[in-house]
Amino acid sequence: MATQPPSTYSMSGALPDTQYLPQQPPYTPSEAQMLGPAGMEQFSQSPRPPRDDRPGYHTTDPFRPQRVHSDPGPIAPAPSMTPMLSTTHDIVTARSNSQYGLKEFVELVKRRQNAPPGSTISSDIDAKIRASGGLLLKDLKGLRLELREVARNKESHRWRRWLVGGAMATFFPAVKAILRLVAPSSSIASNASTDATYQSNYDLEHASNDTEYAFRRSKTLLERIRTSVLGRGGVAASFAFFVFAALYVFQNEVALRVAKTLSRRVKKLVNKVEDGGFEVDERDLKTLEGWRWRVLLWGSTSQSLQMTAGVKRRRSSDTGPPTGPNATSSAPRANRRPQKPREPGVEADTYYRTLYMSDPDFRQLSREDSDFAKVLKNGQLDFNDPDSVVQLTKTLLKADFGLTVELPPDRLCPPVPNRHNYILWLKDLLDTTSYQKPQDQTVKGLDIGTGASCVYPLLGCAQRNWTFVATDIDEKSLSYASKNISSNSLTQRVILLHRTATDPLIPTSHLLAFTMTNPPFYTSQSELEALAKKKSRPPHTACTGSASEMVTAGGEVAFVKRIIEESLTLKEQVRWYTAMLGKHSSVEVVVDMLRDRRIDNYAVTEFVQGSKTRRWAVGWSFGAMRPEDKVCRGMDEPSWHKVLPHPVVHDVFVGKVGEIDLTKLGKGIAELGSSLELISWEWDEKETSGRGRARQNVWSRAWRRKKMRAEKGEEGIDIQTRADENDDVCAIGFKISVVAGRQDAKVVCRWVEGHDHLLLDSLLGFLRTRVGAIAK
Repeated sequence: MATQPPSTYSMSGALPDTQYLPQQPPYTPSEAQMLGPAGMEQFSQSPRPPRDDRPGYHTTDPFRPQRVHSDPGPIAPAPSMTPMLSTTHDIVTARSNSQYGLKEFVELVKRRQNAPPGSTISSDIDAKIRASGGLLLKDLKGLRLELREVARNKESHRWRRWLVGGAMATFFPAVKAILRLVAPSSSIASNASTDATYQSNYDLEHASNDTEYAFRRSKTLLERIRTSVLGRGGVAASFAFFVFAALYVFQNEVALRVAKTLSRRVKKLVNKVEDGGFEVDERDLKTLEGWRWRVLLWGSTSQSLQMTAGVKRRRSSDTGPPTGPNATSSAPRANRRPQKPREPGVEADTYYRTLYMSDPDFRQLSREDSDFAKVLKNGQLDFNDPDSVVQLTKTLLKADFGLTVELPPDRLCPPVPNRHNYILWLKDLLDTTSYQKPQDQTVKGLDIGTGASCVYPLLGCAQRNWTFVATDIDEKSLSYASKNISSNSLTQRVILLHRTATDPLIPTSHLLAFTMTNPPFYTSQSELEALAKKKSRPPHTACTGSASEMVTAGGEVAFVKRIIEESLTLKEQVRWYTAMLGKHSSVEVVVDMLRDRRIDNYAVTEFVQGSKTRRWAVGWSFGAMRPEDKVCRGMDEPSWHKVLPHPVVHDVFVGKVGEIDLTKLGKGIAELGSSLELISWEWDEKETSGRGRARQNVWSRAWRRKKMRAEKGEEGIDIQTRADENDDVCAIGFKISVVAGRQDAKVVCRWVEGHDHLLLDSLLGFLRTRVGAIAK
């Protein structure tokens, strides 16, 4: 058995022993949905559906390919905390999140149905369905829990409603019966109203003072009340009280029935999603729509929901009332945000990957941050007010990352979710392009143009044990960046460098894992203003940046071109060169630049924040390690396919589960790998997958013939050929996996390492022939 292959880089990132699940949409916290290694480890310990015990369903390997077209695999719900809803607004929010997630899930299911079976696109969609389904399950189960609690609340108040309603219905007739015992004759009662009118006029004209007038008016008022009870208006009043009592009881009964009905329907939807989502379609969207939701929200007051969330939720989660000297009030609590990890590291990835999958709750933020409460008006934030946007950035950094920053009014104010997306992508780029685990790597990154906020180094250090070099040409920005680094105790992990416009963008004195930059978008001030006029907001609203932050000669394309030219000299001194782009037209131009310079190992992705804001990122490497398809091919629209790199996951065999002996198939592949003269080959019987590294095409007939001639006396074999055979330089690294779905099983090959596409095609052809023979 071959030994573990050495790392290609001395400071490489890691290929975690966990399955990579992408955010949906790609790296969109609104979107989609991604689970980190810690989350996957947590889920592997939780109960799973019975079919998960079959081969191919339990995997913790980054190279585990996606399942066949007909089965996206089991959907593991994202980690969730017990929701603590306190107002009708919160139930509306939970329902809206579920609607949004369900729409995305339905679209993915439709795309999967239209995708060619066994294709790479189908595999990509299957992975996204699992990720999106996990988040959808979390939202739906949380919503169903709320519906059940509302139903229990209505059930517990049911008899009280009947008693109070009955009392209200009998109150007026009872009073009427009592008054009739002392009532005057019917003739007097019938004329009482007319007499009272005359009496009122008489009182007004003949009262000698205010006291007498008040007495006479009070007496007249009592006569009118008595007349309304015993006279002609008594029947109408009794009927009105009866109707009011009936409505009081009926409202609770309707809310109870509606809550139970909605809970059952949501449960059916949860079962469909847990079963893989095969039967989910657009008709299921109606489950979260209709008059029942309006009735439920109309019938559920804030007070009743507070009782449901505050009292019953604590009892159902077996967390009794707090006691002791540090006990807090037992009053209903507001929405609880996920607890921020205490230390950076891989274990914290689950928390950070689930941030901003839905819009921030401004009301909750205002309860946590008094400064943010000052700029929030009726639960709304004025994005045209620079002070409000600056405070939002400060609050999000503090609440979600534990970072304290100071931002000047005349420099760019970074949108936190968008910057966070960039860091998430970088983590995946590094984690999937190394044989080392993430926690074993040493990573130093370069932030080109860090700005006054120094936001990228701060976010990176908060999430991982990384170090940074941050550069800028603006002294004021560097001054504020230095303050922000010091205030967060990161002076030992972040180095600031002042550069000039003519200096190289990448300092040559550092060995780097990655470079990152968010270059100025615009070529001139006039272009900035012209493009701003096309948007819904004025050009100078919210945070405005300095000229060096917004404008550069040639725009962002020229800026990235400088980095590309420098990378041609530095090459593997930096593992990954990356840049975020603000114009979709720039992506194709940058990719063409890379291809023209014969840089074949590159990655492109799209960051989506909300419904409109989009950014794109391009990365390239001179190393041989290939990132996962979800990382390097992060754009789904057909219009982007021309800029995407070659896929790294390929099907080599597809068959029916019942017709294939999976144990025999796995054993045959293990023996096949051992029969080849590879640099290394390791087969994991539990995971039914194996990793191999080869110096050349040792599976080809030409290589076998050459070897036979060498064994017969090395006739015709020159010195260079013998040297090549003994060379341990890896030409191609790959992983072969047997993946079983509900109906189909397939063998897939993941391209892990190498530059030679022809060598990959040769390997795939060999595997398709030999694996097909083994499966027969």
